[in-house]
Amino acid sequence: MAAQSTVDRVRAASIVALSRLPPQGTKVCYFARGHAEQWPGTAEPEGHGVPCTVASINYFTDGDEPCARISLQPQPAADDPPAADDHNPAPPPGRFLFFAKTIQESDKQRCYLGIPKACEAVFLPFQAGQNEQQLKIQDISGHSWDMVRKNEGTKRLLKGQWKKFVEHKGVKVKDTILFVSCPPDGEILVDLRLAAPHNIAWGVEEVAEASQLAIQGNAFTVTYYPGRGVDPFIVPRAVVEAAAGTKWEVDMPVRLRPKDEVVHLQEQEQGSAAGVTKTGTIAAVNPGTTWRNLQVDWDASTSSTPAAAINMWQVEPQGTHDAKRRRISHTVPPVAST
Repeated sequence: MAAQSTVDRVRAASIVALSRLPPQGTKVCYFARGHAEQWPGTAEPEGHGVPCTVASINYFTDGDEPCARISLQPQPAADDPPAADDHNPAPPPGRFLFFAKTIQESDKQRCYLGIPKACEAVFLPFQAGQNEQQLKIQDISGHSWDMVRKNEGTKRLLKGQWKKFVEHKGVKVKDTILFVSCPPDGEILVDLRLAAPHNIAWGVEEVAEASQLAIQGNAFTVTYYPGRGVDPFIVPRAVVEAAAGTKWEVDMPVRLRPKDEVVHLQEQEQGSAAGVTKTGTIAAVNPGTTWRNLQVDWDASTSSTPAAAINMWQVEPQGTHDAKRRRISHTVPPVAST
């Protein structure tokens, strides 16, 4: 059961990460070396962050991994207006609730889906005196279904276009359906994890091809797998430039910026420990790279990981620092690749 819960949590977190990708038209930076982190053993690609515009995003599932194919058009610096004017800034972090249910034969055959009582919190509360609610749920690709959430005695049901959803998705017994509540207004994302997934082999060649095309200024396409635990390698330009405007120095105290929180409702019922914000001190700054240019020594009280190479936009200065200011040498060894 614990293993199943972990799989569901990773799946839900992946869906959340995909929903937060910079949308079409956003000015971004593409980091080839971040792209390569998805594929252990990949030859180190060339190039720093390449300014691009998101041309299109196609969401799909590769085996059991939700992912996205993102088409990018490099933007010549001379033609690129300041990223501060970008109308699609990175969204603020939020708290996402989700629940998962394994599909039974009865769920396929009926015109409704039964909802566990413990999972009602993923939906907005009923209006006072009401036991019925109109809902619109959608998947990561933007397909939507009109649903009716209704309580009938002790039963908690999801009606409306449930059968249409089953037919559209080709739902099978033992597939797992996930509902994710998105802040700030409680919109519902739905995802289906197949019991018998099919893999697509893109291969590590994608990294080499994409990095070369990016350097040459030609359009290219990349695949992002959020479930592999890598940091997003397509980052809004406004975010990168804002971080680059900070004077990062050795001995500067920093803290990790807040991230989206993805909460499994069944586990929340059992209680969970509150998160602790990581704090630490910059140990080294690598001026020759943008990707993972900071080496941070984390405080033992806030992290079990003593040190890490991290991107400057993932942390923020904390308080002030003085005394042991050391000059940052251009010979500081790289803490990670660009």
